[in-house]
Amino acid sequence: CVRTKLYSEDIHGKISLTLGGCTAVNELEAQRKRVEKNKIPEAYNAIWKFIDEKLPKSEDKKRLVIPRSFAISEKAFFFGKMFEQFNIPVHIDNVQERDIMEGQPLFPIDTCAPNIGATGQFLRLASEQHGIILVPQIDFLPVEGKSVGRTCTTNQGGVLIALHFAKTKYPEARFKLFDISLNKTEPQNIADQLYDEFHSIFEYYEVNVPKDRLINAIVYAAKEYEKLKKELEEITADFIEEAINKKLNISIICAREYVLNPGIYDSHIGKLLKDKGVVAIPAYVFETYPDRQFDFIYWKNPHDLMTKANAISNKRFHQIIKHPRLKELVKTIENGNTEILMSVVTVSTFRCGPDSITLPVLAEITKNIPSLLIQSDAIIAELAHLENRVNTHLNQLNKNLHNELSGKKKTNFSIGFLDKFSLDGLYKETDVIYFPTMNDNRAVVSVFRASGLSVIDNYNDDSYNLEEKIKTGRKYVGDSVCAPLAAVFSDMLHAIDDYIRRKETDDPLVKGKERVVLFMHSGDGPCRQGQYKDICKLNFYRMLENSLNQTPDGRNIHFPIKFLVNIATELHNKNDYIQEVEKWITIQGFQAIIVMGVLHSIYLKAGSNCRNYEEFEKLKLDHSKLKQTVYDILEHNIKPSKFVRFIVDKIERKLPKLGGLAQYFGYGLFNNNGIRRILKEYNYKWLRIQKNKSDLKNRKIKIHVEGEVYLRVAQIEEILKFLIDTIGFGSFNLSYTPIWCYFEYIFESRITFANRDINMYQNKLKYADEKSEKNRLMNLIKEKKCHIRETTKTINNLRNVLAKPLYKVSGMQIPYKMKKIIAEAKPVLPTFKPCGELVPYVGETISQLNEGTDLVVNVAPEGCMVSSLGAILTPKILQSVKNNKALIQYLFSTDGELNEDLLRLSLLKIFGPEKYYS
Repeated sequence: CVRTKLYSEDIHGKISLTLGGCTAVNELEAQRKRVEKNKIPEAYNAIWKFIDEKLPKSEDKKRLVIPRSFAISEKAFFFGKMFEQFNIPVHIDNVQERDIMEGQPLFPIDTCAPNIGATGQFLRLASEQHGIILVPQIDFLPVEGKSVGRTCTTNQGGVLIALHFAKTKYPEARFKLFDISLNKTEPQNIADQLYDEFHSIFEYYEVNVPKDRLINAIVYAAKEYEKLKKELEEITADFIEEAINKKLNISIICAREYVLNPGIYDSHIGKLLKDKGVVAIPAYVFETYPDRQFDFIYWKNPHDLMTKANAISNKRFHQIIKHPRLKELVKTIENGNTEILMSVVTVSTFRCGPDSITLPVLAEITKNIPSLLIQSDAIIAELAHLENRVNTHLNQLNKNLHNELSGKKKTNFSIGFLDKFSLDGLYKETDVIYFPTMNDNRAVVSVFRASGLSVIDNYNDDSYNLEEKIKTGRKYVGDSVCAPLAAVFSDMLHAIDDYIRRKETDDPLVKGKERVVLFMHSGDGPCRQGQYKDICKLNFYRMLENSLNQTPDGRNIHFPIKFLVNIATELHNKNDYIQEVEKWITIQGFQAIIVMGVLHSIYLKAGSNCRNYEEFEKLKLDHSKLKQTVYDILEHNIKPSKFVRFIVDKIERKLPKLGGLAQYFGYGLFNNNGIRRILKEYNYKWLRIQKNKSDLKNRKIKIHVEGEVYLRVAQIEEILKFLIDTIGFGSFNLSYTPIWCYFEYIFESRITFANRDINMYQNKLKYADEKSEKNRLMNLIKEKKCHIRETTKTINNLRNVLAKPLYKVSGMQIPYKMKKIIAEAKPVLPTFKPCGELVPYVGETISQLNEGTDLVVNVAPEGCMVSSLGAILTPKILQSVKNNKALIQYLFSTDGELNEDLLRLSLLKIFGPEKYYS
């Protein structure tokens, strides 16, 4: 089989001739040439490779390393070009397959694949030669319109987790952590955020960078970034043109840019589709106008992907594409002028919080076109199973099984359909309100009843079953969302059932009522909890529109359902009807939430101090009576008369400085509307007597319950019962952080960020030349200081006027000030990011352990990204604690169950085997 290949080169170019050899080999060579002619364009990998080749790749020992993970991945080129302007050696690094294998064993709990990959990557980079490793926490990304443009909790916290793991193993590694918001793209704005932060970097590399030079570098980097995107769009247009000419179908891969790292997080989707004759193109290459109907999604990337998928589904993708050539090519396809079709492939990762919210909406949008969902954990590569799913998807595409693709029918779902559930106002005559809950909500219900609104009780101490509710809810909302959403949606369904049942029996509580109004908390992220209202609306839409308009009890829904949403935000300009109720209702609502916390704390302390079950049963009966007495006060004794409301309003208008005093006396806050006396009597009856009788105080262990705000409250009584059954009465003290503390944290965090803004404005003032600019900055500083004063006043009223007197008469210690909690968290979370519950969890845990608490329990739903980050940060938290015997244990729940084994193991560690079993 000896073969000889002859080459000849003349004016016509190079030709070759093969002589001899195996016939089969020669035929194979000829076949390869024929295949080359119809070769499938490898667009997916080529696009990633094109970007990667443009990135700075320095081998210098003192190189500045930018890890290409999370949201920084698509902005790495920008930062790299900026630093190159100062002759700093820059290396932009990709996550590699070995990084995932290195990072995975470090996580004791489930987390998303990019979190694992970033951890392995940071460990690798810390072990290699470097100057500084850049770690940006990007809070906001560039957006258009009214979209907020946030990144998710793990985007902000994942890099911090990776940094902590790397610093633990390689303490000599140099990382530069900083937070930045890129929603305002003006070079001046970016420079204002970075100039002080980058001082240490410029000092390390011995470069002198005045602020104007930094601004020029940002301008240059932005231009280069735009140039790169334009080149990328031209390459993409070439691939689409080739696909049209070769009559090859196209799949748009919808996922975050960093997830589409070929072969890392994407389950090799690019290669799978290419092997099947489909041109795969990542969605991130298309610059588009955002769809305003998705402005409610406060994360940038899900908003962008939803916009694109919806446009493709409705054959108007070309209408939102900015690049002219791409626009025309896609228009040609969507107008049916080619023989090819376009489909959507969505790539997600397990434990992705935003995707658990947006995928159900995406499923509605794309259900009438060929679409494919891939969820990857980056560890288990089930390629055989995945290939079968890809084959099914391609059969739908190639055989044109969906009429929508031929242009005969368009997807009929619009997110605007969910507007029918939005509240247009509260009407006492026609509305009946339900407060879906995970725990006793009767204090808040009583306040709204006092205002004259019709509010129905939906909680009973004896019959409420959290696990049962969560399992019912999961039948509708699925398994990817966390337990609180499932429980709340289940409560909503039961509220609908209750309303129908009352209507059928002519219950006077619903006489003349025509609408059910469901109360729900919301926020602005990055936690997904703020988006839960939209998932609830979507599920009601499915029930009403898809012939499933029945409740779990089989009753038909034939009346309007509206959502009363309480939005805790400064970012959204949305209707918030809680703010439209009278001021006294809002104030009494806060008092009710505080009262709930006090009642819980009393019960925990008294319950743990009981001497036997007989005494405990008597306590439960007395405590139930106490709660009912308090609820009666809130419902019947708190509403100020018309005359008092008139006087208070007049004083607030005429003498605003005396407005607080007028509310204090006019609304009955000087004695908490008589609740102080009730609590004082209960304190004398139980807590003081127990204190005098106790002979076990020196043997008691201190246990504090922290974690996700809703589930820790929902499970606190079950934890108390378990501790009594396991280690007995009088052997422990149990405490928890009540819900009202999170409201205080929201106020304190606003002050924290307002102070940051003031510092930034003051720095800008140093470089301002024009008088108008100086005046503008001074006015902004004045405005922020005024905001701080008002917020400080609100915190003082919340803590000292409403809460402190109630805790004092109850004989209970008031929870730590959130100002102290935020300060305690700083060594672990120096940038106070991610925003949300992680900062108070870390600060509270450190404070409790430093004050002698033996065990802090992190109670949270399985899949909660905030609490998961808290659990992973446990070693770092313990490093910040003086108590070297302290213990932190996470208790994560899928369906509301209490993980008794883990709690029992924690108690065994604290007591030791001899004490525990004795």
